[in-house]
Amino acid sequence: MIRCVQAFQLHLYKAERSSKFHFMSPVPSPLKKTIFKEMENSAGNLVTTHNGISDVLVDYYSDLFAPPSTRPEDDDLSAFLGPLTKDKQLSDRAKVELASPLRANEFYHAIRKSSSNSAPGPNALPFEVLKL
Repeated sequence: MIRCVQAFQLHLYKAERSSKFHFMSPVPSPLKKTIFKEMENSAGNLVTTHNGISDVLVDYYSDLFAPPSTRPEDDDLSAFLGPLTKDKQLSDRAKVELASPLRANEFYHAIRKSSSNSAPGPNALPFEVLKL
């Protein structure tokens, strides 16, 4: 019995030490301020003025986040999708099934089989509500 109590006390001691470590507030490291005294622009020239460095940064990030200048060509799209869609056609039976209207019992079974712990769909209703 004494051994059990000692083991329990040791367990509590270790758990308390672990909790104290994990719940300590983080100690932030001090930020070091870096000052850029010069910067190279896109033409390769060295810029040293404050306004010049600002312009270089604006140009860089404007180009970085700019929308793509060209859209993909149809040939590129067909080359990409070609192996996926080559000789792929639906059977007549599959076409009929896809064209048929949805039945209420299909919805019922899909909702009943769905996981309750999942994110709501586009209608913002979770499956728990739909299962009522």
